[in-house]
Amino acid sequence: MLWVFFALLAHVCWGMVNVTDKYILEKHIRNPYVYIVWLSLLGIFGAIILFPFIDFSFPSFQYTLLLFAASICYFFGGFPYIKAMSMEEASRINIWWGLIPIFSLFFSFIFVGQRFSQNEYIGFVFLMLGAVFASVHLKKSAVSFSRAVWYMALAGVSFALYAVIFDYVTRRVPFTIAYILVTIFSFCFAFSTLSFPKFRQQFFDHLYALKRKPRYVIVINSFFEQLGIFFNQWAIFLGVAALVFAMEGFQFLFVFGLTSGFSLFFPSIIKEQINFGNVVMKILALLSMVFGILFVV
Repeated sequence: MLWVFFALLAHVCWGMVNVTDKYILEKHIRNPYVYIVWLSLLGIFGAIILFPFIDFSFPSFQYTLLLFAASICYFFGGFPYIKAMSMEEASRINIWWGLIPIFSLFFSFIFVGQRFSQNEYIGFVFLMLGAVFASVHLKKSAVSFSRAVWYMALAGVSFALYAVIFDYVTRRVPFTIAYILVTIFSFCFAFSTLSFPKFRQQFFDHLYALKRKPRYVIVINSFFEQLGIFFNQWAIFLGVAALVFAMEGFQFLFVFGLTSGFSLFFPSIIKEQINFGNVVMKILALLSMVFGILFVV
């Protein structure tokens, strides 16, 4: 059960990262895609720090290719996620992470031939209800639905596919080697975006305009993101991908508590809708996701 400890550590790190992402996007960077590329480039330091402490060797071509595919899923999954974060509250974004177990089981069905049980079908219904509840914004005279849920669904597909591939590879390859390769591949993908002149111009314009304090915040945030990735991959190595991502419920509660606290006491940093109706919808979404995950796993 050691994987549970590492999965919880990963979700604590990612919870802090999600809240910080929202702060950075609201206060300092208007282009979310530039920001996600910065984080991917900074992530290479995680591999550099780990490299001297392991006996690194390339796995077979087959597993290297699979890790390359997993890296594609992880890197490009960050784009719809960061777009959704720029549009929506961090607490709602975290609830939608609960869609990942659905997609993980779906891909396991496709690639491994796993069959769905009755409990899993019930879990899917609860997870979908949770996604709907989290999409609802209650206003004084109207009800609206968030468009960000579609971006998070796309991100969920990408991250679930990454998790299934990584889970398969690390049953045959040491997870530390897999982590380093995924990080290097992601760095290469991020660096390749600078080959587009318009994006390269925006990249450096935002970098030069950024003040010293938010630069430090971004670097620290990148550190916690990589720490979360490392713990998550360690947990996947020790456990099962669907079960590891089922620990999302802890992250939902953690982020909900953080954002509510900031909204009440430090609204200049993070401000979310904390009126009675919207809090009730978030709690319903949270409970639905937790029940869904329990049925799925």
